Formats: sequence, structure tokens, C-alpha cells
Amino acid sequence: MLRDLLRTHGLQGGKDVAILAVGVDSSRYASLANNVTDAVILSAPYNFAAQDAGFKELVSFVKQDWVELQGCIVAREATLKTDGPVVDKFILATLKGLLNVRSNRAAALPIIGTMMKVKPDLAGRIYDQSIPALTPYGALSEEGQRKAIEHVVKQMNLKEAPDLKKLYDFAPLEKARRQLEAQVRKG
Repeated sequence: MLRDLLRTHGLQGGKDVAILAVGVDSSRYASLANNVTDAVILSAPYNFAAQDAGFKELVSFVKQDWVELQGCIVAREATLKTDGPVVDKFILATLKGLLNVRSNRAAALPIIGTMMKVKPDLAGRIYDQSIPALTPYGALSEEGQRKAIEHVVKQMNLKEAPDLKKLYDFAPLEKARRQLEAQVRKG
């Protein structure tokens, strides 16, 4: 994604901009804070630590309208066939969690704080940054699906993108969504 971003601004990674493999977020942040690197890619909570230390955010992939899938449910065809009820329950529970996070900031913050080992105010910043990137109910629009594979197609030098129907199957999610809607109607 970085190389694609650089290209959109007329720069070539490795030529105009040196790209170093510095490691995980904590190592990248340390390299920035200790003047080893001039810029780094950071995820939460390190992006906020950098901002709080006076570093300027140059670009946000979320704000660039690029789609990078995170937290996908991926399963083998055989698992879908042999363990359908377990898959259905897992998807239903995951969807409930997503909808709860999207609609209940107060309940989500302590969970974020615990999982990421951050203070409540930082958990709030992470939440606020993350919400725009979450899908409304777990599925991607066709446009979102295309965007999600766009840079992969470029990186792999594919002549054309694979058939979206072979990559994405939201039928189990739709089933879970209908089940939740029925539960809400029953009240």
C-alpha cells in the first residue's frame, strides 16, 4: 500500500524514498523517536503516541479511501460443509460483536483498553479512528470488494482481477443478519 501511495504522488519506493524493514510498530516508533528513520507507518496506539510526541501525520490510509481488509473470517470449503452449524454460530457471534461495537462506544472502550493495554482516553481515540473503517454489518459492497483486491492485483502483476464471487461469499453473513433481525422483531 505504501508503494502504491508513493506512486500516486509520483514517487518510486526504493528510488525516491528509501523503504526499510524496521519491524513491528513498537520498533518503527522507536526508530522514529530516536531519529533513525524520517517517517514510519504506524498503527494504533503508536500513531497516537507519535502525534502526542509532536510528530505530524503525513497520510492516513483510512482517509485515502483505500480498503485493506482486517479481521476477515476465512474458512476452507470443507469446513463450511462439514461444520456448518459451528460456522453459523461463529459468524452470528462475530456479527453481534461488530454491531455492539459500532453502536455502543461506552461498552467498547473498556474492551479496547484491556485488549490493547491502553488508558481509557487512548481507547477512545482508537475507537473514534476505527469506526469509519468498520463496515455497517460485516459485508463489503461490490465496490469495496474491488478496492480490497486492487493493490494485490497490482503487486502480483495480474492482468485482471479474479472473479469476486470466487473470493467473497457473504451468504453465511446474510443468514446471520436475517437471524438477528428476526430475533429483534420477536423482541
